[in-house]
Amino acid sequence: PNGLTFYATVGTPPQWANPSLTFPVNDSVGATWFQQNASFPPRGKLLANTSAGFLAHTDGHLLLTKCFKKISAPAVVAPGQGQIELYNGGDYVEVEQQGAYEQIPAGSSLRWRV
Repeated sequence: PNGLTFYATVGTPPQWANPSLTFPVNDSVGATWFQQNASFPPRGKLLANTSAGFLAHTDGHLLLTKCFKKISAPAVVAPGQGQIELYNGGDYVEVEQQGAYEQIPAGSSLRWRV
């Protein structure tokens, strides 16, 4: 609870999975920031693209940085998704990155590095 999540802003505002369920984010110094607050009601899923291949979260003591290949969004982002997704669960937050939306032929595999 009360962590800070951030990613490099791409220039377009984030979207919301449900526009009536949002939470406050700030854009500053080239990043979009979400300061988690356990008193916020658990709600909302932010969908965004990024200008760099990272997504980070800190609890004030430790820093989790997820590094990944930036995709040329929105052309290859799965429908209804973003390369960056944040979910405010109230006393927890989900920080997710999505890879390119691709068709995988039967019997084939796909390797995705995070």
